Amino acid sequence: MFRKQWNVLLVDDEPDVLAVSKLALKGMTVYGVPVKVFEAKSKAEAIKFLQEDPEAMHLAAALVDVVMESDTAGFEVCTYLRESHRTSTQIIVRTGQPGKAPEREVVDKYDISGYLSKVDATDQRLYSVLKTAIRQYFTSSMQFAQGVALRRLAAAAHSRATFLKTQKEMLGSLCRDFKGRVVPSMDPTTAWISGDAYVGAGTWESPEAGRKVRDRLRDAKAISFGADKLHVADDACMVSIAGTDSEPAMDVLWTISTDPMLLPAGAHGSIVAFQKAVRSLWALASNR
Repeated sequence: MFRKQWNVLLVDDEPDVLAVSKLALKGMTVYGVPVKVFEAKSKAEAIKFLQEDPEAMHLAAALVDVVMESDTAGFEVCTYLRESHRTSTQIIVRTGQPGKAPEREVVDKYDISGYLSKVDATDQRLYSVLKTAIRQYFTSSMQFAQGVALRRLAAAAHSRATFLKTQKEMLGSLCRDFKGRVVPSMDPTTAWISGDAYVGAGTWESPEAGRKVRDRLRDAKAISFGADKLHVADDACMVSIAGTDSEPAMDVLWTISTDPMLLPAGAHGSIVAFQKAVRSLWALASNR
């Protein structure tokens, strides 16, 4: 996984509620990756975070109080989140005044993932709701990113030079926000290799560095998907798509902050299937 932490934003104008919520989430991990909590005490602070902090680019979940400086301040934060293209971020609204924000009306009107009354938001309930939300974020964000990548590569498959240029641009943007700033919690070290073709980022930008790691990972433990494999070492993992009569094997490797074996089993197959699709586009580019 590229990420070193799951970013969660707590928005509430009550300091005690923020403190208790942070305590309930202390030590939480999801798939072995720790949760990092950010806080905002108003709509203005929340939007400032979303606009200015690079970590907001990869916001897994937001827990938003409805009534703050106005009766609708929390809903305005939710709307801003969606309109700023954070489509995968899971939003849970929380209110101490359910009469002003009836659950059915809120769920029908706003693109949210959950609703909590502060009366019901025990430590255990808060923990389970947010852990579930982050898991859903992982699945949604991975599917979204894979879809975007395949569309871009399909558009670039008219030539191998364009394909490689697009690959490099995508790898370089993985760990940057909308303004091009580096997101500290994301590790940009990755590489894509097929025969003599090479695209790398981070400390594996040079072909020599990436190929050295690839050769080491070939001896690491692996999960097999037919002829294809997912190799895992202590510090990195690699998807190896088997070669064909016309194309050499394709290897994609990246550093990890946690063991990908902690991910749900379906994620492994999805990662390999995505790389097989990339391989098909690369083969298509060779024939044009």
